[in-house]
Amino acid sequence: MVSSVEVVRENILKFLSTNGEKATGEIARGVGKPTHIAKYHLTRLLIDGLVERRFATPKVIMWKITDKGRDALKQH
Repeated sequence: MVSSVEVVRENILKFLSTNGEKATGEIARGVGKPTHIAKYHLTRLLIDGLVERRFATPKVIMWKITDKGRDALKQH
């Protein structure tokens, strides 16, 4: 059985794979989750090496999927 956590993270990876680099709020809206929930999952994906981040401004974090993240999507 797939957990809801895995579903959210997979949805984030799919969103980034389709839409390219996006800010946290855009990702949250894209996957239908509150920003703080999306940021939590993005941080976990970052730790796992599935996404990268950069600070566009001190308050705006941009995220993109890594090759490892794309490979993980292919396995699902």
